Amino acid sequence: TELISNSIKHAFPGMDGGRISLSLKKTDKNIIYTFSDNGIGLPGGFDINAIDSMGLKLIFALVEQINGNVKVDHKNGTGYVIEFPGNQ
Repeated sequence: TELISNSIKHAFPGMDGGRISLSLKKTDKNIIYTFSDNGIGLPGGFDINAIDSMGLKLIFALVEQINGNVKVDHKNGTGYVIEFPGNQ
């Protein structure tokens, strides 16, 4: 929910529309949640290790609690890949 609301609030300023994509897949051992939008992307110099956003901090804390990891891609819009063990 946090990722969707961030995209709606920040990804598409002045644009008539945009695309938000979600996928969830299970591998033999893990669950992979992928989120992306085709908006303006993250600000230049964005450092995932120095985030100020309470919402993003919450996402990273929750993923850590389930022994997962988050990868961020901000080349074409913004994307997150959250992977965590599927046996929880």
